[in-house]
Amino acid sequence: RSWDCWIDSPRLAATAKLRLREDRARSIGAGLLLAYAVRQIHPAQALPLHIETDALKKPFLPNIPDLHFNLSHSGKWVVCAVADQPIGIDIEQISHPMDDVVQRFFSPAERAHLDAFGPAERSAAFCELWVLKESYMKATGLGFHLPLEQLSIRPGSPPVLLRNGMPVSGEAALCLFPDPNYRLAIAST
Repeated sequence: RSWDCWIDSPRLAATAKLRLREDRARSIGAGLLLAYAVRQIHPAQALPLHIETDALKKPFLPNIPDLHFNLSHSGKWVVCAVADQPIGIDIEQISHPMDDVVQRFFSPAERAHLDAFGPAERSAAFCELWVLKESYMKATGLGFHLPLEQLSIRPGSPPVLLRNGMPVSGEAALCLFPDPNYRLAIAST
């Protein structure tokens, strides 16, 4: 309750519905991280932030229309990105690749890329492709309304984003992260 004055009402309401304490902590942590980031750029911004969602449920700050943000959490980590253009961020804990997800939503080239790795390395490679895809999907504002099977990643430095086999505008990149059990990516359109 001591953080309520910093957190927007919709987040507080959603957080109250979460069953697990850890989930509630991540949700409040995401709200605090966003408030902190916004106040770094706009020190006079009143808190709690006024956040609305568009037709596709992407949150935005109507009082600061030139500031874009995105949040993500996985395991013990919560991350936030803010920018002057549409942005997406995703963090995921490395886990065993879900073969049904790979078969259903990954392109033949992505599947071939994953098949080149041994079991331990394959998990990290799967996670890297996933965070790159999801961060870009979030940056577009479409999220999962952009069908996963239409978006593929050609690994490289930098990775190439393809939609239905054609390069798209925007970029996504893996970010160095201090916890080796996680992968982090950020994307813009």
